[in-house]
Amino acid sequence: MCCPHVDATTRATLLSIMEEADNYADFTERLCERVCAEESPPLLEYLAVFFAFHVEWYALIDRLHSCGKVSHLAKPIWLLVRGRRGESIRWDEMKPAMQSALSISPNDWITCHLYLAWRFKAEILYPDADVDIRPIDAIAANVNENSDLEFFNAYLLQFEALGYLREYKVTEALAKLEQALAVARKFDDQILVVDYLLDLASNIKHTDAQKGLQLFAQLKEIAGELGYRDRIGYANQQLGHMKGIRGEMDAAIESQIEYKKIRESLGLPTEYLSSVIAFLYNQIGNGTKAYEYAKIVLDFEDSVLRHLSYTRVQLCWALINLGRFDEAKPELAAAQTIANKSGDSNQIMWVRLVEGILDKEEGRFESAIDCFDEVLSFTAEYPIPIFQSMCLLNLTEIEIEMLIDASLKEGSEISGPWMKRLFDHAEKNDLPGIAARAKLLKAELYSRQGRSREAKKLLKEVHKTSKNPSMRYLQDIAVSMFPEIISS
Repeated sequence: MCCPHVDATTRATLLSIMEEADNYADFTERLCERVCAEESPPLLEYLAVFFAFHVEWYALIDRLHSCGKVSHLAKPIWLLVRGRRGESIRWDEMKPAMQSALSISPNDWITCHLYLAWRFKAEILYPDADVDIRPIDAIAANVNENSDLEFFNAYLLQFEALGYLREYKVTEALAKLEQALAVARKFDDQILVVDYLLDLASNIKHTDAQKGLQLFAQLKEIAGELGYRDRIGYANQQLGHMKGIRGEMDAAIESQIEYKKIRESLGLPTEYLSSVIAFLYNQIGNGTKAYEYAKIVLDFEDSVLRHLSYTRVQLCWALINLGRFDEAKPELAAAQTIANKSGDSNQIMWVRLVEGILDKEEGRFESAIDCFDEVLSFTAEYPIPIFQSMCLLNLTEIEIEMLIDASLKEGSEISGPWMKRLFDHAEKNDLPGIAARAKLLKAELYSRQGRSREAKKLLKEVHKTSKNPSMRYLQDIAVSMFPEIISS
């Protein structure tokens, strides 16, 4: 794709390295080595930065920068890499760098190439990019009018999909991603093919786990052929995430930590991944480990990363798990401000979920129920099992806590409608870890009713499940809930 739009020297270098390279990643590394070792045209220096950026190999960009090979054309990408790592790169520094780069771009194709690849990740970093619509409108009009720029429709369709996802219009988003995937395949951009398959799989997995698994396997195979290490690791991380949905938390945590190591080796930011690990620890009540990973947000005080609302939510939840409620409240308020500013409905629901957990722990049961009920309503049309599991577990805990003595004497098999929904949810979606936690809550009900024998029977069933290496954490929860019964 690049060859028709670059100078003769750049074209010859690209073609010669392509002949030598084993795969896409090897090509990218060889190109960076060549540019670092000899005098190169500014456009070739730009492409060296771009290809490393394209395959998420920021350590190569660091090397190019140390050799003084980040040209003015590539400066916006270099600033974006620094911003994604947590440096405070202000919009009033980024914008003129982009304007300068576009002013020296040799042709419309390179202009689109730079701006659209940059903007995809800049939208995560800068809310200002959302309202900076004149360049994107001009480029969209140019793409529509110029057949030589048809490839860039892939990016434009992806932007539309991301907009729909922020509004939680999943069906519309998936349709746009399918269209973007078709364009990427038409022009044989295998990196974008992998990225779009990943976006599709990540959103489909909640409602069609089997199709999600098929897409992950497909993209992992292509990424392996390309040597696209980050996406190989990401596919494994997402498979681990699906285990987390099932309540197989030990396996899920292990997969996230492994992927974090891969990203670190590539020089990539890992703050969001640390937040995911914190979330997994928060789910099982391990506030100490959750806080260890979530406090990464404290190093991003001046950043406006959209997903920092999620990170702050995890920090808040960790503090709740540690019983530090007064410290949790300002973190929750900060998360809410960021989430509201982003306009991302998913992030807003994360805040509501943890707000409900805080209300529950401080005894404001009615307020907590409202929070959890709102999150469940949010998932009614397009289910998100993680949200549903967390809400139903917490609502069942509240339901048991609110039972009066007369209700306990009746000896009911369930605490009420929330417990029934929890068991139904775990069975319908094949969530063994969540089913085991439901049994622990039922054992708590039996214990309050004085039915020790039935409670012990359930605890034995949970103990059997906890022998699975992916769900060892269940035994720790059981011990914390029933220390006397377990010890006896």
